[in-house]
Amino acid sequence: MRNPTSLPSSLYTCKSLVILKLKDQILVAAVPRMACLPSLKTLFLRRVDYSYESSLQELLSICPVLENLFVERDGLEEYSCYFKTLSVIVPSLLRLTLKISRGSQFDELVIDTPSLKYFKITDYKGEYETEGSDDSYSFNFKDMPNLEEADIISTYPDIDKFVRSITSVKRLSLCVRVNAEEALYPDGIVFNQLENLKLCPCDSNWSKLLVRLLKDSPNLRELEVSLNDDHKNSCVDPPVCWENQLNCVPECLLSTLGTFKWTGIHGSPKVMDLAKYILRNARCLKTATILFQSALETEDEQEPGPNKDFIRFSSVPLQYHSSPLFFFYKLVFMSMIKTPSLKSTKNLGISEEMDKISQFPDELLLKVLQFLPTRTAVSTSVLSKRWEFLWMWLPKLEYDNTDQSSSELHRLRAFLHLNLPLHRAPAIEIFRLKFVNIPTGIFKPKDIKLWVVIALSRCVRELSLNLRCMCRATSLPSSLYICKSLVVLNLIGDEISVDVPRTASLPSLRTLLLRRVVYSHLNENSLHRLLSCCPVLEDLVLERCSMDYMGESEIFRTVDVTIPSLQRLALEIPRDVDMDELVVNTPSLKYFKLVAEEDSYSYDFQDMSKLEVADIETTFPDINKFVTSITSVKRLSLCVRINAEEEEALYSEGIVFNQLENLKLCPCDANWSKLLVRFLENSPHLRELEIDLNDDHKDSYVDPLVCLENQLNYVPECLRSSLETFKWTGIHGSQKEIELVKYILRNACCLKTATILFQSTTPETEDKRKMMIQELLLSSRSSTTCQLVFD
Repeated sequence: MRNPTSLPSSLYTCKSLVILKLKDQILVAAVPRMACLPSLKTLFLRRVDYSYESSLQELLSICPVLENLFVERDGLEEYSCYFKTLSVIVPSLLRLTLKISRGSQFDELVIDTPSLKYFKITDYKGEYETEGSDDSYSFNFKDMPNLEEADIISTYPDIDKFVRSITSVKRLSLCVRVNAEEALYPDGIVFNQLENLKLCPCDSNWSKLLVRLLKDSPNLRELEVSLNDDHKNSCVDPPVCWENQLNCVPECLLSTLGTFKWTGIHGSPKVMDLAKYILRNARCLKTATILFQSALETEDEQEPGPNKDFIRFSSVPLQYHSSPLFFFYKLVFMSMIKTPSLKSTKNLGISEEMDKISQFPDELLLKVLQFLPTRTAVSTSVLSKRWEFLWMWLPKLEYDNTDQSSSELHRLRAFLHLNLPLHRAPAIEIFRLKFVNIPTGIFKPKDIKLWVVIALSRCVRELSLNLRCMCRATSLPSSLYICKSLVVLNLIGDEISVDVPRTASLPSLRTLLLRRVVYSHLNENSLHRLLSCCPVLEDLVLERCSMDYMGESEIFRTVDVTIPSLQRLALEIPRDVDMDELVVNTPSLKYFKLVAEEDSYSYDFQDMSKLEVADIETTFPDINKFVTSITSVKRLSLCVRINAEEEEALYSEGIVFNQLENLKLCPCDANWSKLLVRFLENSPHLRELEIDLNDDHKDSYVDPLVCLENQLNYVPECLRSSLETFKWTGIHGSQKEIELVKYILRNACCLKTATILFQSTTPETEDKRKMMIQELLLSSRSSTTCQLVFD
């Protein structure tokens, strides 16, 4: 017999208490009149006793800011009084968990929590009623308009009343055992927000409930059928035929459902018909995972040893699925393999009908494996002899340290040393290594070098290395720089050393990414030598770092990108890089992105007559020289911080952007508004104009210094004939800003949309914001079809 401990009255007046957890042999007596727990946010009550029926609600009522509540009752609280009503009335509550075990005694459950976002109830009160007993109770759930997630395990006599209170949920896990036809809620209830549904098939009406929920959840994205752990022996075959139950395909199957998972499937015909219905009608399905229950070994051919789980590959004819490629390349049936010794499916009673996928040709199975992570593809070798070496023909190999422990990484290193030299694919098209943020010493430079050599010997087309785990820089093999098959080369990390020999030649390389690597050659610019050996290079991404050369070479202080074939170029130069000159000579360039924080270098940009898109964020001492080289652009994003006064900050007159249609300007420089005036004058075909601060310049905003009315002697051609979209993000609302916006609205004759997004406002500035919006709404507009959008 328990002897519960009474709590001191001072507990109920503790102003500092934020978390209170009470468990077993504790008596919650009458709450004192002056009680108050003003700071309590989390309350945990597990199998405690209550002196009075009202003790629980009295305790809750003195917690004005309570957000998280856990209550468990098991019917063994000897000192508790009989609860006629179990009430949880807490206006501030955000998370509520109720656990009601068998034997709990009460007649009514009342929940009134208007702020609730998460609700979990596990109710076994009436699961095993004895003859003559009545464990049923009524319940009163108030509306929960903010509820986002509900996890329900319970036996309710009236699911209709309960369902009406949770229609706002986004995630719903449901296990209800009602055993009555009236278990289904009536038509007319819609779950517009529901995106994730998990249903336990332990009740005879579960499939009917699933039909109803699919019809009433138009935005459902994830569907899971899974038995709760303590209901493993309670799975009920779906009693309905879906073709007869559904007059039309539910909206969620036609437009939103992307993931379907069934755990512990038995494989009966009714079950398979249900799974096939989902596959046949879910047009947006990306992943279907079927996890079968353990197979029963045949009595005649039962092998000694532990039971073995196996993969049952269920054949779904192509005509059953709206997207045939989905079945072959995305639908991979998985199981819980417990014994790596599993070698054959024949002795486990798998018929040829159930293993049709293994009868497909190798070419098709390899395409299936290519859509899996390499780690998963390798694991299929334990399925059967048919699959044992299939993965070794994969043309794509990708290894990384994501979610791997040190012991797993050591095993990966041993695995690569053993298996990579024996890989059977005649050509490795893609080879990727990503080892970052792991203990040093697990992978050594000589390991990386060996694996790269093997990939190069197999005519690799894409080689990607992302290394931040070595104790010293990894020097790449010289054979890399003469690989004729290489098309894509990605090198990331300051532990990769680029040392280009004089005989280098990469005749097929089209894409090159060099991010924060080091250049080890002391006598010549290794970067320039690497670029010059790529005659067909089209795409280059280059990010420098402060220590990207070894030694005291002065030649590398000039970055020279001279590539006649280049079409896309992205350069990133941090502030701490010591550089004197940037030379860009790329006559075929179509896309150019430059992020350069360094402001003490000169540059030489040759003519880019084919340039279409430019994204520039830098500090230039002479913008005129730069602008002259990009006059052919169609799309321009510009953030220049010049720190010069008057006209030196602007490019000279006479430069015209005849092709420019889209301009985005960052207002972080003192002269940005003057630059805007110049662009409006010189861009006669401009269609879209956007003013938006870059994320890292939020504290550098500068009010427009000029009045467009005074600066412009005439209305620019683009305002009179082409500008259709104007957007200003992060506007402060100063008078100069408002005047600039009004000038655009007053003169842009073809404007269709003007979007003004204000900075975050406080209650004190909200009135000012409303006044500015009203002023803009009342301002004159040349375009009668212009739509004003505010936020």
